[in-house]
Amino acid sequence: MLAVEGGYDAVVDTLLQEHADPKIKDKDGRTALYYLPSENFQFIAHLLTSHGASISTKDDDGLTPIEYFRKEGDLVIVKYLTNPYQ
Repeated sequence: MLAVEGGYDAVVDTLLQEHADPKIKDKDGRTALYYLPSENFQFIAHLLTSHGASISTKDDDGLTPIEYFRKEGDLVIVKYLTNPYQ
């Protein structure tokens, strides 16, 4: 999750290629998708979802990643997660 939060896409890619599980949750029930950086997040989001991370997983507060970023006011990430091919 630190690699995701830091925007280290090459590290995230390597970890996933080495079979890191993007569905693992932290103490708050959040997966790596909840830690997308504010900038340059598209490739990391793509890596995570293509390796099984789900945008419908809920954290301990009952929020999906989309709902979490909407609450945080990061509508660029919300738009991307809602329609990544736009």
